[in-house]
Amino acid sequence: MAVALLTHSRVALHQPLFVAANSPIKTVTDLVSKFKQDPGSVTWGGFAHGSPDHVLCGLVAKAGGGDVKKMNYIPVGTGGEMLPLVMNGKITVATGGLNEVASQFKVGKLRPIGISSPERLPGIDIPTFREQGVDATLVNWRGLMAPPNVSAEDKQALEAAVAKLVQSESWKKLLQERERVDLYMPSAPFGAFIKEEQARITAILKELGLG
Repeated sequence: MAVALLTHSRVALHQPLFVAANSPIKTVTDLVSKFKQDPGSVTWGGFAHGSPDHVLCGLVAKAGGGDVKKMNYIPVGTGGEMLPLVMNGKITVATGGLNEVASQFKVGKLRPIGISSPERLPGIDIPTFREQGVDATLVNWRGLMAPPNVSAEDKQALEAAVAKLVQSESWKKLLQERERVDLYMPSAPFGAFIKEEQARITAILKELGLG
């Protein structure tokens, strides 16, 4: 039983799509247009098949009107292995945790073309996919759950405790220190959110041939 949705990470768990600095692809719109016209001309890089990286690439390709089944997704072990492949043009576009690649953005070796957050992140100058007309998002959230047979009294007490927690100064301070964004949602809307996410992710995994 869902109790509350609490936070997601501001940096590590919002994922940018990025290309080589000299890539002709400037925006996520450029990317999905290229993929839609010629799926074989785009290689997508990230972690293992079925990982959040793979799911995100599928969501972006689908939102852009492309055929997800024609994606050429290349699973690569770590950021250290993947980044040179993107820089050398062997992988067209890739994704991963923002903190893994931010330094390469700063020195100009890689260029972000969009990020998976629903809204623009404060202090991070990367447009969302939605801003660019591609309705794809992916957030790695954190929440609290209780057993399905929890009593109504205990459930009410848990909900009240969490509602009080997220208003505290210590909670707000912790969020800031750990670069997390408050995404508080009480149990009823959180339960609905989980069902929607399960359906959305299950559907894209099936299209990727993994469901």
